[in-house]
Amino acid sequence: MKKDLDPIQLDIQTLGYYLDRALCVMIKRLNKELKEENLKFQHSDFTVLKVLSETDGLNQSHLARILGKEKSGIGKTLKSLEKEGYIQRSALNGCTNTVRLTEKGKEVLPLLNKIADRVTDIAFAGFSPKKRIEVMNYLTLIYRNAL
Repeated sequence: MKKDLDPIQLDIQTLGYYLDRALCVMIKRLNKELKEENLKFQHSDFTVLKVLSETDGLNQSHLARILGKEKSGIGKTLKSLEKEGYIQRSALNGCTNTVRLTEKGKEVLPLLNKIADRVTDIAFAGFSPKKRIEVMNYLTLIYRNAL
């Protein structure tokens, strides 16, 4: 019988492994916190709403590029958010829709941000404010280098 491996003890030694492992637990934690608040959101819903809150509307392709996701995956998230009344898509020209937050979307953002901040604080437990900024800067640099 094989002995169960503790994932924390594994040392795969690749950046992708460490980033993926951290991302997976962050997504699970955020989804868990959202569920505990009786919110019918997933992390993908939150990220779309967060980006839209920082803009005056984007088309689906631009939104997908910003989030590093496939346009089809973003489309599914947008359809769900539109159905629930959190976003509105309006025709910009014959083949492009502009996506904007609705008032309902704007109203739910403070609660979503509070939950996301709580999850971020959990992840950064034991980090000084300076180290938190350094980590975010390093992750941004990794992202830019890998483009």
